[in-house]
Amino acid sequence: KTHKTQVAAHTLIMASELKKVGFYGAEGSYSHLAALEYFDEKRCSFTAVTSLEELFSKTEEGEFDEAIVPLENSISGSIHEVYSFLWKHKLFIIGEQPRSEEHCLCVAPGTKLSDIKVVLSHSHILKQCGLCLEKLGQDNHTKIRRIEMESTSLSAKTIADSKDPEQAAICSEIAAEIHGLEILQRNIADMDRVVTRYVVLGREPYRPSADGTKTKTSIAIVLHNQPQALYKALSCFALRDINVAKVEAQPASVARLMPGFDWTRAFKWQFIFYIDFEAISQKQLDNAMSNLEEFCISVRLWGSYQQNLPVAIEGSPKNWACFV
Repeated sequence: KTHKTQVAAHTLIMASELKKVGFYGAEGSYSHLAALEYFDEKRCSFTAVTSLEELFSKTEEGEFDEAIVPLENSISGSIHEVYSFLWKHKLFIIGEQPRSEEHCLCVAPGTKLSDIKVVLSHSHILKQCGLCLEKLGQDNHTKIRRIEMESTSLSAKTIADSKDPEQAAICSEIAAEIHGLEILQRNIADMDRVVTRYVVLGREPYRPSADGTKTKTSIAIVLHNQPQALYKALSCFALRDINVAKVEAQPASVARLMPGFDWTRAFKWQFIFYIDFEAISQKQLDNAMSNLEEFCISVRLWGSYQQNLPVAIEGSPKNWACFV
């Protein structure tokens, strides 16, 4: 009895030492696969969450040590819903994981391609496979109905549970395997290679070091309504020889979610600019951010993290990168 108690206590201690990681979706989802690639499986426990609100809240409250979410895709672009939750919650981006993904058209056993009338998947995945679905509709002499689901893995589970011969799911090969589905078509996205950039979230920021490690920083800014405002803001990086890797605009209405943001100083149709840049050191980052504040109504630091570039496509130019 004493030995069993000691084993149980040791097991409990080992479990408490594991890093608790939350991911969006379910087992076999793309986020789950990205989490397995980024984190050390032996040192982490993984928990699936089907709601972004729940995932962000539980990470902020400490139920998860870290979380991983998709942020942007090489076909469908940024996932602005994630940005909205970044405004709302006090979390930092502390890592990134670009991942090449192959979308598969999956069905219950026995279903033929000509039977399909309805396709289920996440809204972004349906957009990424639009051309394939249009061709499928033409071949089947029908308009394919597209049903948006919370995740690709949930789509696979829904097909497995219903066994509807007129329905299919777009999901990963692993999700199809988990739920016992047959794969009718592989790599059905509109482009030959689909890359999604996932980001890792934590409660404490990562500080860039001066050891030469390639570091990326993500921020959001709201500019004053004046001539050359964006030019002046970007000059804060150019004058310091800092490479700007991304600039994207979004209507500033989402800034209402940001605690302390003075919406009265903004105007109708004002935009937030999301910027990714490569800062070499903490000092360089601090100087650039301080300079930025001169030209901005608001500056929000999403976080700094080690840069993780995707593998280039075979035969593509050496300077190719889907997300940098």
